[in-house]
Amino acid sequence: MLLALNYVSFASIAFKSGKSKPENWGSNQSYRLLDRWYPPPPGWIKLNVDASLLKSYKAGAGGVIRDCKGRFILIYGHSCIHWDISQLELLAVQILREIKKDYGRVQRVDY
Repeated sequence: MLLALNYVSFASIAFKSGKSKPENWGSNQSYRLLDRWYPPPPGWIKLNVDASLLKSYKAGAGGVIRDCKGRFILIYGHSCIHWDISQLELLAVQILREIKKDYGRVQRVDY
């Protein structure tokens, strides 16, 4: 998990610095990744979720939670078989509810 966090952190920094160019990514890589991430207000956390679906109905859903300074709090993902991308996006949020049950109540953190 630490390796994945380090890679995602590195990729995020590379995009911000302009060192990563779209032509270096595969044809399946979304150009949306070049969009800027906007942090939540101070003292808040932000959840970004996404889902993907192949023609074979293999699917994935997951999310990233970051604090107001952009630091990663949690990254999660789930693979499954599904046919509706809208329901997969909702599944990404429902997965977080299950994670929350495992770890207890999420409390607001003041910085």
